[in-house]
Order: sequence, then structure tokens, then C-alpha cells
Amino acid sequence: MKSSKPEITILLGRWREGDRNAESELIEAVYPMMRDIARRQLRSEGPGMTLQATDLANEAYLKLSDHDRLIWQNRGHFLAIVTTVIRRLIVDHAKTKRRKKRGGDAVTVALHDLSDANAPRTAVEFDVLALDEALNELAQTSEIGAKVVTLRFFGGLGLQEVADVLDRSISSITRDWQFSRAWLHRRLSQ
Repeated sequence: MKSSKPEITILLGRWREGDRNAESELIEAVYPMMRDIARRQLRSEGPGMTLQATDLANEAYLKLSDHDRLIWQNRGHFLAIVTTVIRRLIVDHAKTKRRKKRGGDAVTVALHDLSDANAPRTAVEFDVLALDEALNELAQTSEIGAKVVTLRFFGGLGLQEVADVLDRSISSITRDWQFSRAWLHRRLSQ
């Protein structure tokens, strides 16, 4: 069952106020979305990634279930946090794997749309830890740009959805995406 945007925002508000019934309704409404975000992200992973979408969604849910520390504002805020948590889980998984292998098989991700807009659309593989480091550097230059990339790449959101989540115009998000895409391509190609 696909939940509407207002329904999720209302459920988040009721959950924030301590309504336990809202919590179970919210889980039912958002868990499929979390699993879809995880599935989209894991589809672009290289052969080194051993996480499963359900495991990733479950782990993200466990991290998010401590609602005493998190104040959900609306559906967009929730999606932004879910996407950030999934990014952190994937990076943590890659770090653990690298430690176990002592620098061996780095977990790679396939990044689409980072090349020049006129170039053929192909996937370029990067170490997920290098991507995380580059995103952290990008955030120093353009915090919004880093958020746009995180929501698009790790969350699988379209430009309009990103604009809605970040409460910005589509033209502004498009410019941020173009800048960030070029910046990351240049940084990761070095």
C-alpha cells in the first residue's frame, strides 16, 4: 500500500507526540520506502558489497527508532534522515570490510550521471569510502550540493523530490546537482 505524503507527515507528528499506535502505522507506511531506498542503493554497488536491502532497511529502522533524540518535521525531513542513515551504514560496512581485509578488496559503487552531460551515460566505479570522503569535502564547499548528491545517489530521489525534501526550487536544485556532479567527477577522477 502506497502512503501519501500528508499521511506520513501526520503519522510522524503523532509519533513525535508519543502515540504508540501511530508508530506501528508509520512503520507499516515507511518501511517499504526504506527498503526501496536500500534496494536502489545496493543495485549500484559493486561485487564487494555483501549487504542485503532488507538487512540495510532493518538496520536503518533500528537506528531511527530512537525517536526521543530525533524530531521528525515532515516526510521530506524523514526521507533525508533515512538516506543519511543508509549512507552511514554502507560506509561503516565498507570500513569494517576494509579493516578485515587490511586494505584489500575495497567496496566500490557505480556512480551514474557524474560524467559530463554531453558524454555517454555510463557508470563509473569508485571506492565507497573515497565517495564518502569526497562528499564530506564537497559539504565544505557546498553543503546543499552534498545533500543533493546524498539524496539522489543514496536515496534514489529525483530532482523534484530533492527540491521538495530540501524545500528549494527545482531550478536551484538542478544547479546544485550540476555543480556537485562536476565537482565530484573531477575529485574522484584524480
